[in-house]
Amino acid sequence: MTSPELRPTPGGRLVVLDGSRLAGLKDWRALASVAGLACAAGANDGVLLDVRQAPFTPAAGDAEMLAVALSGYPAVAIVCGGNASFGCARMVSTLVELRGSRAAAFFTEGEAEVWLSQQVGRELDGSAAAPEQALV
Repeated sequence: MTSPELRPTPGGRLVVLDGSRLAGLKDWRALASVAGLACAAGANDGVLLDVRQAPFTPAAGDAEMLAVALSGYPAVAIVCGGNASFGCARMVSTLVELRGSRAAAFFTEGEAEVWLSQQVGRELDGSAAAPEQALV
């Protein structure tokens, strides 16, 4: 079984879960466990799940299990590779949002990091993020 990698970012505010080597149901369960443990350990400002290199088409039950684990974070970004993966990422994000967290799907890690930094109210490098301007 391949296990997901946990890469804390500077300041420990964002957890990056590398799901590129996920192959089957056991790996998805391991990913859900790692996400939950990292959140419980205090790295809980946000999580970026990178599944660009993995076939990200979880069954409904697996998507639910993953959403439960990720919903411990206030902000969840899922980075995926193709259109089918993007649809599945949107499904997981919706399930996460139903549990009270903010979530979104992206095609690039850069877009996901910008969105996450806005969600936690500060830049990932430690400096203050500019407040979003309201549309008038």
